[in-house]
Amino acid sequence: MFTLGNKRIGHYIIRQRKNLKIGGLKSPYYVLRIDAKQNIIVAGPKEFAFSKIAKISNLNWIISPEQIGKEVKVKLRCGMRTVKSIFILKNKEEVVIEFRSPQFAVTPGSQ
Repeated sequence: MFTLGNKRIGHYIIRQRKNLKIGGLKSPYYVLRIDAKQNIIVAGPKEFAFSKIAKISNLNWIISPEQIGKEVKVKLRCGMRTVKSIFILKNKEEVVIEFRSPQFAVTPGSQ
């Protein structure tokens, strides 16, 4: 993995692959994490961009509370397939979604 310091982080998004200006690698690297406070971008190979969970807050409930703890289908982005998942209630403000299979580039505000 690489840390790209002193970059204009506003020009990068998580899961971005192009224009990282990292050369000489056998496989493409992706933006994995952005630390705005320290102005750091962390990039690594695709296999590091998969996640089994997503932490969700500031909820707007459109499912009934009976769905908590049961298997549901989740769609992370427009154009992606749904994935079987389980909602785990941490408190009334926060939920963890546990995916049955790892998902690529789970990001804040995925669209």
